[in-house]
Amino acid sequence: MNSRPVLSIIVPVYNVEEYLGECIDSILSQTYKDYELILIDDGSTDGSGQMCDSFVDERIQVIHQQNAGISSVRNNGLRICRGEYIMFCDSDDKYGDPNTIKDNISILQNHPEIDFVQFPAYFVDGKNKTPHFVASEDKCLTGDDVFIGAYRRRDIINCECWNKIYRRRAIDGLLFPVGKLAEDVSFLEGMLKKVTCAYISTKGQYIYNVREGSLSRAKENNYKLRYDTLEVMSLLYQDSTHYPSLHVQRLSILMELMIEYIELKVMLPSHDFSEIRSRLYCYRLRFKDVLGFNKLPNIQSRHKKHAWALFLLWHWYELIYYKLLTLTIKK
Repeated sequence: MNSRPVLSIIVPVYNVEEYLGECIDSILSQTYKDYELILIDDGSTDGSGQMCDSFVDERIQVIHQQNAGISSVRNNGLRICRGEYIMFCDSDDKYGDPNTIKDNISILQNHPEIDFVQFPAYFVDGKNKTPHFVASEDKCLTGDDVFIGAYRRRDIINCECWNKIYRRRAIDGLLFPVGKLAEDVSFLEGMLKKVTCAYISTKGQYIYNVREGSLSRAKENNYKLRYDTLEVMSLLYQDSTHYPSLHVQRLSILMELMIEYIELKVMLPSHDFSEIRSRLYCYRLRFKDVLGFNKLPNIQSRHKKHAWALFLLWHWYELIYYKLLTLTIKK
């Protein structure tokens, strides 16, 4: 394919022989055709690499590399892709609607001010198909509302990179952190500093295949995942202090992060928490913040108590809670 494609689709591949064919077929059957499909085999040890080579289509480019992880794969794709628009698809997932790309890329093409489009995603576990990121109506977010939409606990913009089409300028220069987990959240945090307009679409279907052997399932209850997630979420929290309308959501997330931070300090004494700590203490709590937070329904009583303790004691709160946890573990 000599001419520059309009769209680049980046697909990391690692030991997904059972699912890869269905994934690629769902892309090739899309009604939108002006794309390059970049398959990057990350040192698969099953037949996935050979399957990549078996597809005969001039739009497909296959790259084989030594195993380096999903961040490295996606970064390689970003370095070589040529499209004005970019999207990611995991190789064990698929598109459930053949018009997913056509319907959503047309939004970007008709509205040059929009930086990215997010479309619906469904989680499939066995026979159950559950909507996870499905908007009730189409909406366009501009200015501060883009960050606010992402920060409000996924009720508008989710952190995953795969149910979106990006205009190149929105992610130009961004890379996924190599060697880190929670890489999608880190990528989102960088993007939110660049974009000024996002569109939440009700058209299309990304089908996320929930399977026991997937990397995301293996990450559960993993201290490295918890630390890496805390690290990037503390960055998002620090960014959020520039948005006064987020004070309620900010305090709710701060309490989750503060408790997680202190508990991980006890469990991971050799880790460096200095930067995380400085971000979590970047904003001094006010009385009206905590009072308003404690009046909210559906807030854990534990978080309400910790919010008062943090407000009243500030740095002493951390020391006291840390000591209590240390004594509990020793018992």
